[in-house]
Amino acid sequence: MLRQWLPQAAACHDRPRKLACWRAELLEAIASVRNTLRPGRREPRAQKRRPKTYQLLTSPRHKFKEILHRDRYRVAA
Repeated sequence: MLRQWLPQAAACHDRPRKLACWRAELLEAIASVRNTLRPGRREPRAQKRRPKTYQLLTSPRHKFKEILHRDRYRVAA
């Protein structure tokens, strides 16, 4: 879509108001295009990595104290 609209932008590149109007019209045209339904496509939501048992770094490193029971520490998700 942008390639189709570029000649219009080149025609009004030295007129800022017309270029702003062109830009608004282009964004409106892009927003009006809807993605078509693609049957058979699945996008399941899943966590990519397993949660680690390390605590969160919630203070500066030089003040940070590690919890002694680190291997049982769980992050609330």
